Amino acid sequence: MKTKLTNRRDGVNSSRRFHPKLFFLGAGAILSCLPATAQNQQPAADEPDVNAPWPSAAKQGRSQGKPTEATTTTTTAPVKASPAPDPVVKSVPPDTSLSTPSPAVLQAPKATKNQVSISADYFLGQGEVTLPLGFSLSSVPGFEGYKPEVAKPTRNADYIGATVSYSYGQSWYLDVGYLQGKSSGEVDVNLGIPLPSNFTIDETGYQAYIRYVPKSLRGKRLSAYFRLGVNYVDSKLTDDLTFPNGGYYTERIQATDILGNLGLGVGYRLWNVGHFRLGLQAEAEGFGGVRTQDINESLGDTPLSPTTINNTLFGGIGRGTVRMEYRFGQSGLLRMFADVGVKVIFTEIQYPSVGNYNGSSYNEMLWGPYAKLGLSYSF
Repeated sequence: MKTKLTNRRDGVNSSRRFHPKLFFLGAGAILSCLPATAQNQQPAADEPDVNAPWPSAAKQGRSQGKPTEATTTTTTAPVKASPAPDPVVKSVPPDTSLSTPSPAVLQAPKATKNQVSISADYFLGQGEVTLPLGFSLSSVPGFEGYKPEVAKPTRNADYIGATVSYSYGQSWYLDVGYLQGKSSGEVDVNLGIPLPSNFTIDETGYQAYIRYVPKSLRGKRLSAYFRLGVNYVDSKLTDDLTFPNGGYYTERIQATDILGNLGLGVGYRLWNVGHFRLGLQAEAEGFGGVRTQDINESLGDTPLSPTTINNTLFGGIGRGTVRMEYRFGQSGLLRMFADVGVKVIFTEIQYPSVGNYNGSSYNEMLWGPYAKLGLSYSF
């Protein structure tokens, strides 16, 4: 009996002793019961927590399947804002259907098919001309044996003309021209003795040409054209002679020329800077046709029998010029051009046998400075 009580006391006393193993087991149990907020406290912003709850789960009080108290408040450390990345700009091609070109940008001229031009030219010539004299005198009593002659006096001439041109396609052109000329000089009339007289010639001409410019040479440094046309020239000659005794002799000739022309021209551009161009041109043209001369002569107040002479003539025209050109605006569709150079006209004329005249051929030459000024517009 005594022994049992002692053992129980010893047992009780032994239960009150400090046991380390039991201490650590108890501490672990206490730590396991701490609030979840202390265990789930969010780390610093620069060390991301892979176990952080998704926003949707936090709103519902859940954190990756772990229960969270609804009233728990989490304090989050401020997050440093990282700089925004530079915006990426994508190049989008402009909508050409709605945009309009800037007026400051030079635009290439549109392709044009039509061209019109107008020009005026001037020719100051000097040379020779043939004049039939005395073809009606053989019918006058006392002049039965008179032999007519064809004189070849010198003359000074002024010609002014105008030309209008139109082209469709800028390869084939239609040129229409007008010419007005005046010549004057002195000639000796042989009425037994040579007597000086003064003559004048007034000419009016109309021209029509078809001109062709090869497309392969159009707009090139070396250019060329060919043309074919007709000329109609109406002229009036007046010759007056006063005798020493007071008498006078007059001659009036009405002449008409109908000619066909065939020619070509070559141009070479020397200089092209900005709106200005400078070049050289050479043009040659052959012609041939007929001339009809209605001759009326008179001695004093007595008119003589009229005479008609039909001539055959042919010849050539040559021009050598320097061309200057200025293009207006940015497109250059409107142009002003000027030609300055020399012009030469050569004519071979055949006179048939008429009355006491046996017929012969003569040549005429006219040369001098030549100038042309014009405007052209393409559209």
